[in-house]
Amino acid sequence: MSRPGEDRIEGNRNFANKIWNAARFLLINSSADPAVYLEAPRPNPESLPLAGRWILIRLQRTIESVNRELEAYRFDEASRVLYQFLWHEFCDWYLEFIKPTLYGTDTDAADRTRTVSFQVFESTLRLLHPFMPFITEEIWQTLHRSSNYSIVRAPYPTAVVATNLEDGWENLMNDIVTIITEIRRIRNELNINPSLQLKAELRTPTADRAESLLREGGDHIRRIARLSEFEANSSASGGPSSISGMTSAGPIFINLDDVDPEALEKERSRLKKNVDAVASELSRLEEKLNKPTFVDKAPPEVVSDHRLRRNDLSQRSMALSERLKLIEDVLKGRKK
Repeated sequence: MSRPGEDRIEGNRNFANKIWNAARFLLINSSADPAVYLEAPRPNPESLPLAGRWILIRLQRTIESVNRELEAYRFDEASRVLYQFLWHEFCDWYLEFIKPTLYGTDTDAADRTRTVSFQVFESTLRLLHPFMPFITEEIWQTLHRSSNYSIVRAPYPTAVVATNLEDGWENLMNDIVTIITEIRRIRNELNINPSLQLKAELRTPTADRAESLLREGGDHIRRIARLSEFEANSSASGGPSSISGMTSAGPIFINLDDVDPEALEKERSRLKKNVDAVASELSRLEEKLNKPTFVDKAPPEVVSDHRLRRNDLSQRSMALSERLKLIEDVLKGRKK
């Protein structure tokens, strides 16, 4: 069993790898020296797709938060903010969203995207330098390969004032991210083959919101969540073979007609066995903890461990039972 300190070291190593991989991705997918993009004027946000507008907004929010935390000497919180932005927002979401543009035939759009990507990444390196000086200096030198300019001499980023328009873009992107995340969660919980494309329908509070989501994020949602069809309207309700989830934009209904009934039945049987096994172990623990002779005579740490295990099993039992019910409801709906 690994110790907390070892887990933290491993996590930091993974974060360093994430930074290297982000730099490698940008360099591999660039058509010129990085200096061309770093020195180019930043494109007008309104000329960019939603992902580009969003990452610029998130960069400003991150700069603002990091500077605020550093001024208050909350270095751990400042590092957490940077970790969240670089790992999750920049690497996990933004880089995934821009792949169609980078690989597409519109060279002007691709170059605008590269300019934003390199400039945001370079600003993030400057933010990160006080926390991780060696890796940031090494990558900085790679980006500024034509000069000996050190990141130490680069100004620390400062935020600009955000606008209400940017708030709207940020909220729209948040909707798209939560839609993809919820679809992925459901696919994972039902153990659906990742290669199988599903159909999904989102119920939005207004037609305008549905139109914005489809225009700005429809293609991304279909590609990343692996959907053959994605619709959004104010009257979506799903069907008997649908399973529902909740997103920040409203409830989403995923049609499971294309999922092999035998695969669903197999998953139902597997879940049923797990539910029964957890229930049996939970019952044994409850019986043991209800015996005064055990609670009074066993070492306190043993009793504490048993109670923690009971709580963990109770939560696992609830999660497995909910997942089993979802499968059974879908199978019942198909028989109607």
